[in-house]
Amino acid sequence: MTIRRCFQCETVNPPEQSFCGHCGAALVLKDYIAAQVNKGIAESPRDREALIKTDAVEVFEKAWGWAKLTAEIMLIPVLAVVTLLGWLGWREFNLSKAAANAQQQIETTSNTAKVDINRAATTSIAEVNTTSGKAVEANRQSADAAARASRDVTSTVTKTKAELRSEAASVRDDVAKSRTELESVHKLQPEFDTMRSQLTKATSDLAAQQKVISSSEEFVKQVFSTHITYMFAFKDFVQPNAVVIPAPQGVKNSIVMMLVPDTPIQGTLQLQYKIFMQPPGSYFQIHNLIIFFWGDPPQNLKTDGLAVSFDLLPENSTS
Repeated sequence: MTIRRCFQCETVNPPEQSFCGHCGAALVLKDYIAAQVNKGIAESPRDREALIKTDAVEVFEKAWGWAKLTAEIMLIPVLAVVTLLGWLGWREFNLSKAAANAQQQIETTSNTAKVDINRAATTSIAEVNTTSGKAVEANRQSADAAARASRDVTSTVTKTKAELRSEAASVRDDVAKSRTELESVHKLQPEFDTMRSQLTKATSDLAAQQKVISSSEEFVKQVFSTHITYMFAFKDFVQPNAVVIPAPQGVKNSIVMMLVPDTPIQGTLQLQYKIFMQPPGSYFQIHNLIIFFWGDPPQNLKTDGLAVSFDLLPENSTS
């Protein structure tokens, strides 16, 4: 649906209206035209004859006006032609002189123009030559720069190719080395499997032994009930069951050898000086012989002796 614009006041109206909401005119074209015609007829008080007479007078007046205007227009060119012919007759004797002056001016202007043209052509040729020389030099410099750039690019490409070849060779070597190592690992796989089987068996055996040991509380009680301690006092460095060998010049540790009545259980031997437990690495045993490396002056042993304690098997106990 389209809007309706009033033909009289141009107000926009909704499509469903038949008359303008602003001025009341008909919105349908044919209704609007009919209304205007009727309005014009109603407002004209003159009769038909008066209208005809008035129109005739107006036509005559317009025709007379056009006739006078045409006469005036035609008269102006005629007067102009007559005046021009008179002036030409009056100025006839000056035509030759004017022609000569005009010819002289034309020749002077032509010569001046030729000189200006020659000068401009010479200047332009010089400028063209200069510009052409600069352009040739610029082209030569550009060509040299392009050649240098090309050489640099070629050198860079060659160097890059060499580096790539070197890197490729290094990668191939690494791959070959890795392949060799992988093959070695594959060859060692059976040995790994064997070691794994042995480790599994050893673990199983150890678990069985731990089970036996953990269930042997009586055995543990017996072992700990046979803990023995012997005291060694070194009034002399040579005794029936102990000997102190002082360190020679340049050697730090003296050697102390002690003989105990029973053989200690491995791992239960301990040596103590005063309240200080000696480090396990400073002594060792050969059956019931204990060898101790003493780092302090040997005279200190005469002041305070050594306490040797250990566990022994019940069947070896002499107490």
